[in-house]
This record gives sequence, C-alpha cells and structure tokens, in this order.
Amino acid sequence: MLFLMRLAAPFATLFGSLSGEGYMSRSARHLINALICLAVGGHAVYWFATGGAEFASSLRVGLVVAQAVLGLAGAVWFYSRSRSTLS
Repeated sequence: MLFLMRLAAPFATLFGSLSGEGYMSRSARHLINALICLAVGGHAVYWFATGGAEFASSLRVGLVVAQAVLGLAGAVWFYSRSRSTLS
C-alpha cells in the first residue's frame, strides 16, 4: 500500500493535498482510486461497444460484465468517499 501511495504522490500536487510529511490526503487517494475504477469500467464498456463480445465465450462475457459493474460502482463509491472526507 505504501508503494501505491508513493507512486501516486506526484498527482497529489494537482489537488493541493499533500500533507506536511509528503503523503497524500485520504480524499486525494479516494479520487485517484475513483479515476482508476472509472478507467476499468470504461474499458469494459469499450470492449462491448467495439464488438468484443461477438466471438467471446459466455465466461468471458460474464467476467467483462462484472468488470463493468464493479468498475463503475467502485468509481461512484470512491468519488462519494472523496467528497465526504473533505470536511
């Protein structure tokens, strides 16, 4: 977890949320997680939109549906958590 926090630390300056110790605030971490989840869910939607499901097995289609649902739900959840931790 510490590795991921250090990896995402340069993005914290975009949000102006670095603490004095050089770590990101919780709201910035939640916002970055929301963007990652949105990218994962968006990839699943893109896969369906470009016809990827046409020749795929039912297992793969089911897994990509789960990817889309969890990616988009995770994005909403992390975004709402990032807004609630601002105060």
